[in-house]
Amino acid sequence: MKKAGLAVLVMLMMAVMAPPALAQSGQMGLSAFGGWAIPLSSNPMEGRDGYDGPDASSFKSTWTVGIEAYYGLPNGLTFGLGLQYLDLTAKATGPDGGGEVDFAKLSMTPIYLLVKYQQPVRSGLTWHVEAGLGYNLASVSKSYGITDMETALGESISVDAKNKIMFLAGAGLDYFFQPNVSVGASLRYWYSKVDVDMTGATSGVLSRNTYNAQNIQVLVGVTFWFSTF
Repeated sequence: MKKAGLAVLVMLMMAVMAPPALAQSGQMGLSAFGGWAIPLSSNPMEGRDGYDGPDASSFKSTWTVGIEAYYGLPNGLTFGLGLQYLDLTAKATGPDGGGEVDFAKLSMTPIYLLVKYQQPVRSGLTWHVEAGLGYNLASVSKSYGITDMETALGESISVDAKNKIMFLAGAGLDYFFQPNVSVGASLRYWYSKVDVDMTGATSGVLSRNTYNAQNIQVLVGVTFWFSTF
């Protein structure tokens, strides 16, 4: 929370100091983007509430897509609402050791508020910085590691994920082909931790873990701006 507040404060100060211009001032924007997410945690499946995590675990890099809607002010400050989709396949060692196998897939669809400062221009190259805070809707589906456990235990296993708060921060470049169309490339840091419980049909709780889903994203997108006047 402190990181999000500091980022917003910095952008507000930049907006006050920026010279007036007319880039996307008084305009609504709609953006579609996609890219690649690279997990940062070296052992993301952490044990919690007295339960142990696997001896070793990792997330696979994967694709991500999203949409964002903006309202831009004359000084370059932009407010937005975003929706993004990202799933991460977790690999983990089994209880009998050996190498990591696909264990579960963590699917996340965060809904977030975004504050962005974009250097005001009418055309050509510009830059932006951004920060966002939202609610991460999460779910987990089984993969080979869990289905193998079901076979070994002789019972079905349910896996439940809890929705969590998420935070993002990023920076990038944008190019305006004309005042109402821009394309951009961004580097975005994305943070969220999701609590995941695994329960056997007869054995009860088997594990309680926190999946550390922080990652770096390389994104490209296109934005269309519409005047509100």
